[in-house]
Amino acid sequence: MFEKLSEKDKKTLKNGATAVVAIAVLMLTMQGYGSWNQNQGEYDKLMKDLNKVNLTDSMRSRQLNAVPEFQMPRPKQDQKEAFRNELDALLDSLRIDTEPWQEVTVKKSPLTDYGFLLLKCSGSCRFEQILDLLAGLKSNPYLAGIEELSIQCDPQNPQQADFAITVSTFTNNKRG
Repeated sequence: MFEKLSEKDKKTLKNGATAVVAIAVLMLTMQGYGSWNQNQGEYDKLMKDLNKVNLTDSMRSRQLNAVPEFQMPRPKQDQKEAFRNELDALLDSLRIDTEPWQEVTVKKSPLTDYGFLLLKCSGSCRFEQILDLLAGLKSNPYLAGIEELSIQCDPQNPQQADFAITVSTFTNNKRG
């Protein structure tokens, strides 16, 4: 069939086939370019967002200091001793005299692997020492929270205050 065509028809068919191939290649190239362009835009946006997150060393250290330390819970008696020792060290560094820490009983936790331990104490000191105590508690790696704090200032000497504080920690009840 190809032999029966004239030279002009053969040339026209070859040029047409070449044009069809060129159009197909052009369409595929344009689709690829459009996809690449879209991906490049997403990449540029992600890089811009990532550059916003890049922190200087001072910003990084400021953020790390804002996050409190935390130690994983240990068995109840070990956790109680470590928690109480950290609290006593803080009170000693602030020169606050208190009554001994007392364990407060709480309902059994619905979580079988972990429990909750409350310690309570009371004392007398200057009001600013109580503020220092509250600021220093965040450095205790066993502290879960301050459950209760009551402060009563002396009417004759407002800088002198009696306080009672209850703090909590988690305990590990797992066996083995």
